[in-house]
Amino acid sequence: MTAGPGRGWTLAESVELEARAYGWLVLVTLPAVTLAVVQVLAIGAGDAGGLGWSVAWWVFGVPFVSALPALGAAIVVLPVTYGVGRCLRRVDSDAAHVGWTAVTAGLTAAVMIEVIAGATWYTAPFRADALLFGLVYAVPFGIAAAVAGALARIGQLRRAAAVVPVPAVESLPTPLG
Repeated sequence: MTAGPGRGWTLAESVELEARAYGWLVLVTLPAVTLAVVQVLAIGAGDAGGLGWSVAWWVFGVPFVSALPALGAAIVVLPVTYGVGRCLRRVDSDAAHVGWTAVTAGLTAAVMIEVIAGATWYTAPFRADALLFGLVYAVPFGIAAAVAGALARIGQLRRAAAVVPVPAVESLPTPLG
C-alpha cells in the first residue's frame, strides 16, 4: 500500500495520513509537549508546584484552542503531504518514510505558526518581535507535529504490513489437481 518500490501513493492515503496525524497532534502530542514546556518553565522559574490551573489550561486549553487552526493547517499542507508521498513511493525503507513524514510535519507546522504570528501581529506584520514571539510557539508546536506525523506514519505502515495479499484465483489448488 504505502511503502516499497513500485507501490503507489494516492490522495486518499495522504488524507488518511493527515487525519491520523491530526488526531495524534490534538489528542496526544500537543498536550504532552505543552505540559513538558510548562514544567520546564516552572522549574526554571522556581515555581514547580504553584502552577495550579495554569497546567490544566496548557494541557487541555491549548490543544482545544489549537484544534481548528491545526485542522486548517492540515488542509493547507495536504498538497505537500501528497507530493512527499509521491516522491517516496519507490523508497523501500520504512525509517525513511517515517523520518521524512516527521520532518515535513514539523517544518510545515513551524512555518505555519510563524506565518500566522507574523501576519496577525497587531501593529506591523512580520516585525522581528512578532517573528520571535512566533518562535516561542513554533518550536514546541513543530516538535508536537513531527512526533504526531511520525506516529501516524508508523501506524499506516503497520496496517499496510498486516494486510496479507490474497492469491489470484489461478494460483489456488483445485480439487482435481
